[in-house]
Amino acid sequence: MTHMSFRQRSYANCQVCWKNMYSWDSNKVPRFTLMVPDEHTRAES
Repeated sequence: MTHMSFRQRSYANCQVCWKNMYSWDSNKVPRFTLMVPDEHTRAES
């Protein structure tokens, strides 16, 4: 979480599937990190 000096209302969508992950209306704003699987661990198509 990151503390902002003002109240913020927003949401976060997944950058892979675009589904809503989290929404907030606060001065405590979540901080997200995109986790990408290692190339060696991905299943081949």
